[in-house]
Amino acid sequence: KAETDENNVKIINSPEKGGYGIDAQWMDDFHHVIHSVLTGEKEGYYQDYGRLEDLEKVFKNFLYTGEYSHFWQKKRGTDASANPGRQFVVCLQNHDQVGNRGRGERLSLLVDFPFLKAAAGLLFMTPYIPLLFMGEEYAEKKPFLFFTDYIDQKLKKAVSEGRKEEFKGFNWDVFPDPEDDASFFNSRLTPEAEWKEENKKILNFYKDLIALRKKHPALHFLDKDNTQVKVNGRVVEVSRRQKDKKIVGIFNLGDGEISLKSFSGKQILNSAWEKYGGSLQGSADFLGRGEMVLLEQHAE
Repeated sequence: KAETDENNVKIINSPEKGGYGIDAQWMDDFHHVIHSVLTGEKEGYYQDYGRLEDLEKVFKNFLYTGEYSHFWQKKRGTDASANPGRQFVVCLQNHDQVGNRGRGERLSLLVDFPFLKAAAGLLFMTPYIPLLFMGEEYAEKKPFLFFTDYIDQKLKKAVSEGRKEEFKGFNWDVFPDPEDDASFFNSRLTPEAEWKEENKKILNFYKDLIALRKKHPALHFLDKDNTQVKVNGRVVEVSRRQKDKKIVGIFNLGDGEISLKSFSGKQILNSAWEKYGGSLQGSADFLGRGEMVLLEQHAE
């Protein structure tokens, strides 16, 4: 296993603090927690994740800040609690996390539709910079495979063989050859004219989340100090506050139904609304499997 600079604040700390002064860096821990919780995958580097309660930490810091990693077989990470949210980029999918899978599966192929929306809600509730991967916003289901087009025959062979070596830690029995033209052609996005109703509905969801993120002070300002996360079983509660403006997100990541009676506030977005592919009109008293709601409250 190669050395890694992930989870190292030296990358983003200023030269005065002994760092490199880079503007921002990936926070893969956020992706790994969400992905492993929703898919149940435990192979490879996902063996270090899979605990829903870890969301309480990754909304404010790296998950690994010096703890032992079973995958890397050593302690890894540094404390980033003092670094501002604007220095971290988080995602649910990107070219690495999708393209480096054996079959190039996007999250939309790995989890059910309601959980796909809940994951997006969690992403936009973070005090970090969210990144969207091409096609994520409409739940593209075509794969994004790792593909190459080298002239050198030795390099072609090395890439193909290296791909097999890379996947030894995962239970993936099929992985298309990067040098096969089909790996490229099968990765092309679906034209909008061929979208299904589900694609259009989740695009509405993403549009409204982005608009809310841009205009609502509680989400617009990347303030980790005024971010709170509570996990109770399979229910996640995320609150963001800016002065007297507050948004609370309730996420049901379990299979059962949960009551919203103990949560106050105006429902400003619900993943079960008809415009997002659900069947609900107006406010809900319960959250079903994989559903989420954003509540606007008055901060004390």
